Amino acid sequence: MNILSKLTSNEYNNRLEAILDTKNYSTEVKNLLLSMLYKIENGYEDYKTVKIDAEDKSIYIEKILQIIQNECEEIKVVTPQTIKSKPLEEQNVICITDEKRGSILVYANELDILYSIFEMDYKYNLKESNYPNTIIYNIQKFYCIASCIDKSEIIRDFDGWSWNNNIKTQGNIDINFIFQIMQILLGKKETKRMLYVPEVIEKNLTDDDEFKRYMYILILIIMGKKDANLKQTLEKLKIKKEQFQNLISDRKQFVNYITDEKKKLNNDIKKLDEILNDNNKLRFEYNARNEKLSNKDKIFSISHLAEKLELERKEKLELIKKNNKILEPLEFIKQKEKNEHDIKSLKIIIEALKDSEIERKVIIEAQTIFLKKFLEKIEKANSDKLLNLMYKYRYYCLLPIYLDVEIKDIPELKSQLEDVTNSLIDNGIDKQLIVNFSDSTSVCYSILKFIFVSKIVKLQEIEVMINKLDNKNKTSEMDSKIKVSLYDLKDKEKTYEETVKHLKLIKIKFNKKIKVFL
Repeated sequence: MNILSKLTSNEYNNRLEAILDTKNYSTEVKNLLLSMLYKIENGYEDYKTVKIDAEDKSIYIEKILQIIQNECEEIKVVTPQTIKSKPLEEQNVICITDEKRGSILVYANELDILYSIFEMDYKYNLKESNYPNTIIYNIQKFYCIASCIDKSEIIRDFDGWSWNNNIKTQGNIDINFIFQIMQILLGKKETKRMLYVPEVIEKNLTDDDEFKRYMYILILIIMGKKDANLKQTLEKLKIKKEQFQNLISDRKQFVNYITDEKKKLNNDIKKLDEILNDNNKLRFEYNARNEKLSNKDKIFSISHLAEKLELERKEKLELIKKNNKILEPLEFIKQKEKNEHDIKSLKIIIEALKDSEIERKVIIEAQTIFLKKFLEKIEKANSDKLLNLMYKYRYYCLLPIYLDVEIKDIPELKSQLEDVTNSLIDNGIDKQLIVNFSDSTSVCYSILKFIFVSKIVKLQEIEVMINKLDNKNKTSEMDSKIKVSLYDLKDKEKTYEETVKHLKLIKIKFNKKIKVFL
C-alpha cells in the first residue's frame, strides 16, 4: 500500500501549514489554500467514484503540496473589477503564472487558485525545446488549459453532497469536452502523450486512427479560433502541401525535384563542415548570426553555436535519407496518400474556422467515431470492466458540449447513444451485474436507460420504482404509460414518464423500490 494513503486529513492540513510557514504569502492566500485543501478532501471520494479512473487522493494532494513548496514563491490574489485585477481582465484570464519567477496572480477563490497551481506546474516543467512549431505549441497549450480544468474539477463540481457540472461557469467548455472524451477512450497516459510529447504529436497528426485524427482536427479548430497566427500557419501549410501534391503527381518531375533538393542539402552540409572545421569561420558565423538576433535570442557562446550547427548537419543528413526513401515505389505511394490525407484534414480545419456549422458537423462525426469505438470496448469487457464503462458512459452522457447542452441532448446522436445504452444494459444483465426488470427487452431499456443520466454519485446505490399511470387518454391500445422513479437510498432523485407496449402481457413489479445493481 502507498504510505501516503495512510495520511489523515489532519496530517495533510499540518503538512500544508508547515509549507506555508516557509512562504511569504499573505494571510488571505494562506487561508484560501487551507480552504482549498479542505474542499478537495471533502469532495474527493465522490469525485473518485464518478471519475472512475481518477488518481488516488494521496497522489493528487501530494502533487499539490510539492508544487506549492517547490514552484510557487509568490501568490497574489485579487478581487475582480479592481485596479489590481486589471492585468487579468486585460488578458481575459483567471490567472497569470510566471514559472521563471515562481509567481502567481489570481482571483481570490479556491477554484481559480487550484487551477493556477497546476498551470504553474505545467509551465515550470515544459522546456523551450518542447515548442518546435506553432502547431505543436498550440496542441501543448490546449493540453495545459484542458489538464488544469480537469485537475480543478474536484472542487468545481463536487462539494461532498452533490455532483454538479459547473464547467459552464469556468469557461472553455469545448476544450474540456474534447479532453474528457480523449481520456475516456484512450486513458490519461495516452492522452498526455498525444498532447504533450512533440515527437508523438508530430507522428500522430496524420495517424491512421480515425478517432485520433478527429481529435487533432477539433483541437486545431478550437485553438485556431484563439490564435490568428495558428490559423495563418495552417493556411500556409495547406498551400505548401497542395503544391507538393501537384509535384508528386508527376513522378518524373518529382524525381528531378528530389535530385535538386539532395544537391542543395549536400552543399549545405559541405558549408557546415567547413565552418565546424575552421575556428575563424566558426567565430565569423557566431558574430554574423548574433547581429541578426534580438538580445533574448542571441547564441550564448561559440561552443553553443557549434552544437547548433552539428544539429543542423544531422537534420540535413536525415532529410537526405528521407528523400532517398521517398523515391522507393511503396514509400512514394504512401507519401502521396499521406499528403492527400493531410490536405483533407487541413481543409476541414480551415473551413470550420470560417463556418460554425461545419465545426458542429465535425464534432458530431467525432462523437459517432467515439461511440463506435466505445461499443467495441463494451463487447469485449468482463464484469469489472463493464462496470467501469458504465461509469465512463454516464460521465460522457452528462458532459456539457455547449452552454446548457449535454451530449445526451444532441439529436444527431440519438441512435448511436441508444445503441451504446442497449449494449451496456444487455451485457450488464447477461453478466448478472444489473437486475433484469422484465422479460421484455424494450421495457428493460425504458427503465434502465435513466441510470446513465442520473447524478446519483454511486451507481450501485441507485434504486428504481415503477408505477402505472392513468392510461385513459392513450393514443394506442398497445401503448401504456409508466412512471420510473430513481432513488439514492431514501431520497428520490427524479421521476420520468415512459411509454411502453403490451404492458398487460409483461411481468413487472410495480410500486416497489428495486436496487438496480446486484
